Amino acid sequence: MAPPAAPTPNLVNTHTLYLNRCVGNCQVHQGNTDSTTHTSDIAGGNVTLTAFNGGDAKWGQIKDCVTQIMAPFNITVTDVDPGTAPHFEVMIAGTAGQLNSQLNGQGILGIADYTCQSPGGCSQPFIPNGLVFDFADDPLFGGSVLEMCGTAAQEIAHAWTLDHATPRSDPMTYNPYTNPLSFQNNVTCGSDCGNYNGCGSCNAFGQPCSGNTHTCMSSGQSTQNEVTIIQNLFGAKNAPLPTVSFKTPANGSAQKQGFTAEVNCTSSDGVAEVDIYVDGALAVALPSAPYTYPTPMALTKGPHHMEAVCGGTGHNSAIAKSDFLIGDPCMTDTDCMTGYICYGNACVAGPMATGGLGSTCKNNSDCQSGECASDGTNSYCVIPCDPAASHCPSGFGCLASNAGGVCWLGLDNGGGGGCCDTGGHNAAGSILLGLGFAATLVTRRKRK
Repeated sequence: MAPPAAPTPNLVNTHTLYLNRCVGNCQVHQGNTDSTTHTSDIAGGNVTLTAFNGGDAKWGQIKDCVTQIMAPFNITVTDVDPGTAPHFEVMIAGTAGQLNSQLNGQGILGIADYTCQSPGGCSQPFIPNGLVFDFADDPLFGGSVLEMCGTAAQEIAHAWTLDHATPRSDPMTYNPYTNPLSFQNNVTCGSDCGNYNGCGSCNAFGQPCSGNTHTCMSSGQSTQNEVTIIQNLFGAKNAPLPTVSFKTPANGSAQKQGFTAEVNCTSSDGVAEVDIYVDGALAVALPSAPYTYPTPMALTKGPHHMEAVCGGTGHNSAIAKSDFLIGDPCMTDTDCMTGYICYGNACVAGPMATGGLGSTCKNNSDCQSGECASDGTNSYCVIPCDPAASHCPSGFGCLASNAGGVCWLGLDNGGGGGCCDTGGHNAAGSILLGLGFAATLVTRRKRK
């Protein structure tokens, strides 16, 4: 019997679009596409893209242009690096040959992974943490702000399933752009009709063309509704924002293997779906209440990260996050093995265990929780907590920190106290891992 198919998320896990000019150059790694780690399955190895060379004034014009194109949607365009937070990203820098030597000399101005393998046959409605490329340093751009801007919008929209449209005022066209650019509904596809792999009347995916049109890969129809497709992912600009929180697991809590996660999700326009992720992988997509997920018994002991994406019918979404520990069931410390303490009816490593909660540390890697914190004098392994509702183990209290709060040895649930600095989260606190789509790529080429 075949294993059950992995769930497909219909809700984006971010509304952030990062335009990266690669100041100081960008290092791109080969692997499953993931903007948070600058990894791409298109890269020819661990490669370097040179920084955008057009200067600050031109960069500002490109950013303003992309922002205007995205203005109808609930999308935040930024050129400030979101780091490891989930985001969509366009690297507007370098050349195609720098990303992959096999792309050199082909007139490629932009490239992206694509989830559609046939007309209407798209495996996912978007590429999580999509990373695409706009090769702004290529002389073929001729320094055109409009061409660089439109290419950036086109490549990231490929990550949202959009195909090549025909109107010159549409970012999705292969034709020379006219200003202003905007996504449109009821547009024909086919500006990419031409000679591909020896086929004189094929589009970029090898599908047949009829004159200068072809069936849209995104829809399987003669036209595609670009505004509707993007709004179905991100919502319109003023779509209501849902509220979402975890009832279980509470942030910083300990849980027994096989516990059931419970999510509270509400929206003034009604809830469309709740997606629950565990350690970066989609666990379940829930189209209706109750929004619960029985976690597998195979979930390993130690630290884990969970996220719930709550989407309203207006296609806006909100995210709740929780870091928690898995341990053996217990009622008191005596139920746990030596060096472990009973916390939330689960055994977790304590101060006497290597890397346990409250043990001394120098780096995050020293801690089983993946987080080492310092108050300026002492450094201990910690887990997160809410200073307003401390639920730390006996002998610990919730100390306010730059991350909200951590369970601190010796406070004995006294709460409050001074601030401490924490290091970055380890892999257990990372967000969505991208998915590779190496079998299908889509480019923007210079029209002859």
